[in-house]
Amino acid sequence: MPAKQFSAEDESHLDAFIDPAAQLDKLAPDPIRKPRARSGGGATVASGPSMPADFFARYDGKAIDDQAIEEAAEALGCEAAAVKAVAEVESRGGGFDASQRPKILFERHVFARCTDPTGKFDGQFPDVSGWRKPYAPGTYGNGGKQYERLAQALTLDRAAALKAPSWGMFQILGENHRACGFETVEAYVAAMTVSEVEQLKAFVSFIRGDARLSVAIRKKDWPAFARNYNGAQFAKFQYDTKMAAAYRKHAAASA
Repeated sequence: MPAKQFSAEDESHLDAFIDPAAQLDKLAPDPIRKPRARSGGGATVASGPSMPADFFARYDGKAIDDQAIEEAAEALGCEAAAVKAVAEVESRGGGFDASQRPKILFERHVFARCTDPTGKFDGQFPDVSGWRKPYAPGTYGNGGKQYERLAQALTLDRAAALKAPSWGMFQILGENHRACGFETVEAYVAAMTVSEVEQLKAFVSFIRGDARLSVAIRKKDWPAFARNYNGAQFAKFQYDTKMAAAYRKHAAASA
């Protein structure tokens, strides 16, 4: 998951928050459950804020195919298998969940640093804002929980809320919208809700805008790529070895 450069103080706390191996499990599709009735016989009502009704209205269901991957790889000067490897490690290769929502991970430390002042909501809303303590084991939640947190954050500070999650197939933070070719985070997130094709375009822009990433993906230098895409903790969580293994698998399949 690419992120902005962190301060030394931020870096000292990241290890407690970011375990990419666990994050992949959090991205698994939520089970589909039938609505349960309340004791009064009515439909179940969510206990907190819900996502805006039109938030996902732009979805067109257009999935990327091999041609789109080949075109992206050509634009980056790398192999198609390398693009597939990044997608597999970041999101298991799919940009949307079973409810046609972009896969997200809501990062409350990002929300906290994007509010003004920093950490404005840490005390009152610790479930969506804060970076000095990790979530207790078993409380991070599944994909549905990520959207519950996003919905709550949207009621507090919309811009910071949209910057806080990593979005879609390549899990790029909303905070990095300009690096993906979007002037505003609103425009970036709107594109991420449309299709995997739009998510792939954002990834291409993100990589082309960073010389280190561009060189690393062309050379299949996975330690260098992971260091600059996933941050200083990449080796501990084996991002580089996972991408290398995924690349070998996809390269072999296309041989």
